[in-house]
Amino acid sequence: MKTPTFFLVLSLSVVFFSPSYASIESGAGKIDSVTVYSDRASVLRKLTINTGEGENQLDITNIPSSVDDSSIRVQASGETGVTILNVQIRRDELEDATNERVVKLEKEILSLQREIKSVDNRIEASKSREKFIDRLAKSRSEEAGADLTTSTPSSKPTVEELGRLLSFIYEGKIEAGEAILLAGIEKEELAKRLDKLARELHQARGVSYKSLKTVSVDFVAESVGKVGFTLEYIVPGASWSPEYLIRARPDIDRTAVSYKAFITQNTGEEWKDVKLSLSTASPRLGASAPEISEWIVRERPQLRRGKSRVMREDEMSAPMAAAPMPLEEAVAQKPGKAKVATSKVASAGTSVTFKVKRRDTIPSGGERTAVTVAELIFDARTSYLTVPKISPYVYMRTSFTNGSSYPLLAGPTNIFIGDSFAGKGDIKAAPPGEEVKLDLGVDEGFAIERELVKKNSGQEGILSKTGFAKYIYQIKLKSLKKRAVTVKVQDHLPLSSRKEIVVRDIALTPKPDKRDEKNIVTWNIFMEPGKESVIRIEFSLQYPPEMRVMGLP
Repeated sequence: MKTPTFFLVLSLSVVFFSPSYASIESGAGKIDSVTVYSDRASVLRKLTINTGEGENQLDITNIPSSVDDSSIRVQASGETGVTILNVQIRRDELEDATNERVVKLEKEILSLQREIKSVDNRIEASKSREKFIDRLAKSRSEEAGADLTTSTPSSKPTVEELGRLLSFIYEGKIEAGEAILLAGIEKEELAKRLDKLARELHQARGVSYKSLKTVSVDFVAESVGKVGFTLEYIVPGASWSPEYLIRARPDIDRTAVSYKAFITQNTGEEWKDVKLSLSTASPRLGASAPEISEWIVRERPQLRRGKSRVMREDEMSAPMAAAPMPLEEAVAQKPGKAKVATSKVASAGTSVTFKVKRRDTIPSGGERTAVTVAELIFDARTSYLTVPKISPYVYMRTSFTNGSSYPLLAGPTNIFIGDSFAGKGDIKAAPPGEEVKLDLGVDEGFAIERELVKKNSGQEGILSKTGFAKYIYQIKLKSLKKRAVTVKVQDHLPLSSRKEIVVRDIALTPKPDKRDEKNIVTWNIFMEPGKESVIRIEFSLQYPPEMRVMGLP
């Protein structure tokens, strides 16, 4: 009799202590917005459910297992008052360690493989047709030869019949050949797509998870109604970097900057049609500065003979205290003005956040996705520089003040002059209000030549001999441009490292605008269209006759 009583009491206890929910709901929700940092992302999901009055439970599913549990935050609002009682996080082990993108890619790859097989079948059919025509042409040719010698005139093929046969063979051969060619091109394109998808699948499989997480939310609703929940969390495996397209227009002194951001993410979840923000904050660095502790020096302990002892670190010095590393959060301020903008920018003093205007889709799997941060136009200053001793070209540069509210981060650039690609470069970081300088490459609108006109060397003097060397150089610069510009020309004079070597008889025509302590000489030459300018450089060197002077031409 004791056994039934025991089970009865246990059953009553379970019923008594088990929570009774008005409703239990579950769902993954929709990823609504994402803020991407340099090495992670902050994700916000939204989910709306119908609640019953009283205690309820909501399971938010399909959360990446790499999520930082301490970053999870749940909020609720809706038609009825809601009080969140408890939030629990559990790990769900999966039998199939794949994600949605892996399944999608596998289906696309299978479909492409079927298409390629179909193209192969068409190619084989066209090749068979081509072989049949070749055999037909050969057999008919042999028969025709025999007919000409053995057949009676009445049995010989007519000219019209031979013509139809030749047309059939010719047209069939052309059609089969074209079909093989076009099918081959189609197969190449399909193979390229298949190779691309295979690479994406390889990347996606690298982030397939054997487990996911579920966030269980226990809450009390004052009445029946719709309630919206937001779940926010930090997940690693995401990053972004800037890249620029620079289009310089020296003819109108304007420079257009297309500010791009390339985003990659391997979080295992798809960001479909999300509000996207890009932050320059560095969460990996932490928000708190480190604190240094005292550096204690002690007497070195003496080692006993026959025994060895490794000194502990704390016997030499006290280590520096490691500071906690919480996430830096960007605090939005009123955005500044930009000439042409496709995103808003918010500043937190130490970092900025770009809020992309349109929604975007960023797939998981490491594929680079480009979004436009801003389209900016600046009033620019174009300058020209040539160092003809080093290079017989004139190089063009542009500079402008970053008059937008966007900080230009350091990154690679693709540079165009008008519609012509000039090359690749790099832009240095420039906050709003700072000057930006960019090299635009060679300007073919000039002809330049530097030549040694005269060189004399030997000894001079009657009572005491001294060695000497005299040089005359000439630089010719001609403008082929349609408008007047100023070209900076740079050359240099010898710089003596010994007092016995004297540089003298210097004559520079025209007079240079600058000559610095390193004997680097600069002229700013105003060049009119079609005109030529000449620079003349003369100097002499004097030194002891027995001295061998290095560095002379």
